[in-house]
Amino acid sequence: MSAMSTRTDPLPARGPPPNARMGPPPPPKAFPPRDSSDHQTSLNPDALPHHAVPARKSLDDRRSPPQPSAAAVRQLNNGGSVSMDDGRRQVSNGVPATSRSSIDDRRKSQPQPVTQAEINHLQAQVNAHPQDAKTALLLAKKLVEAASVLASENGRLDARATAKNREKYILDAHRRVKKLVNHGYPEAMFYLADCYGQGALGLEVDTKEAFSLYQAAAKAGHAQAAYRTAVCCEMGPDEGGGTRRDLQKAVQWYRRAAQLQDVAAMYKLGIVLLKGLLGQQKNVTEAQIWLKRAAERADKANPHALHELGVLYEPDSPDPDVRAKIIPDENYSRELFLKAAGFGYKASQARLGQAYEYGSLGLPIDARSSIAWYSKAAAQGDHLAELALSGW
Repeated sequence: MSAMSTRTDPLPARGPPPNARMGPPPPPKAFPPRDSSDHQTSLNPDALPHHAVPARKSLDDRRSPPQPSAAAVRQLNNGGSVSMDDGRRQVSNGVPATSRSSIDDRRKSQPQPVTQAEINHLQAQVNAHPQDAKTALLLAKKLVEAASVLASENGRLDARATAKNREKYILDAHRRVKKLVNHGYPEAMFYLADCYGQGALGLEVDTKEAFSLYQAAAKAGHAQAAYRTAVCCEMGPDEGGGTRRDLQKAVQWYRRAAQLQDVAAMYKLGIVLLKGLLGQQKNVTEAQIWLKRAAERADKANPHALHELGVLYEPDSPDPDVRAKIIPDENYSRELFLKAAGFGYKASQARLGQAYEYGSLGLPIDARSSIAWYSKAAAQGDHLAELALSGW
């Protein structure tokens, strides 16, 4: 993906935590808003965990180090819990944010391994309703899972019999997916494209075939496939895109995916227009629109737009185009950072740590809250937060 420009302003010098005798700390320098370590070296919403990603470093991940998994991002309680009812509550170290009952509820909500009874039930549904493409694709995916979970029959079979069972499940799944693709089912096209991208379903990795399927699904109105088609066009064949590099076409597909309500594409398009990337002219007004749309649909997998929009509304933006078009609103900015931080986004957590350290964004100076937010970001590998934490 295209590299994102970064700011290199050092963090303000830190001494001991402020207290009454020492007086307030010096005014803070501008926090480097774009130096989110999720994307400080690359403007890459393609790294969002919104879509299944081929195992190779291609269709959705060109960052180094890779994006942590959604499960890892959710581990937010190492540094204590944060109550954010009004955006100003204190951090209480050592108090678990999740009760035992909610942990049990979460465990119950986790998907259970496939069973033979479940497969038999799905097969009966497909036989009774052969036009139900959604159930047919679900059955194919369950068969792929069964190749790992059920092939050995709970360890009763030897290696040879297990391998034979595994092959049987995979071949059955492949046959069903191909049938759905031949009938023009976009979701099956997208799934098969992912399989070609990562060499799953018994297939060899074939980026050209993957791109062809992504594009076919995109033309049929599949939002995620449109986004992935754009990624392929941006990357080109040398980086696993499976097609020639065409930035203009990439932008067209990003725009199409955004219009189809794909959150990752909304974010990507917003950043492209905000920074004038991929051969596009800067357009702060349109960038703001797309970032707001992405922020409205933000979740734990897609918190990026919340942070970038928060940066956009911070006072004293270093970008003259932003200063000319955006009226600063630190209260709105703080709310956005808090929401993104609540989703586990480390760049926003680090920004809140800095805000509590120096009393910016309308927040009070609070050493404990600052350390807690910095700790959460540092636990996820945010280098600015690690440096700031060492100052405390």
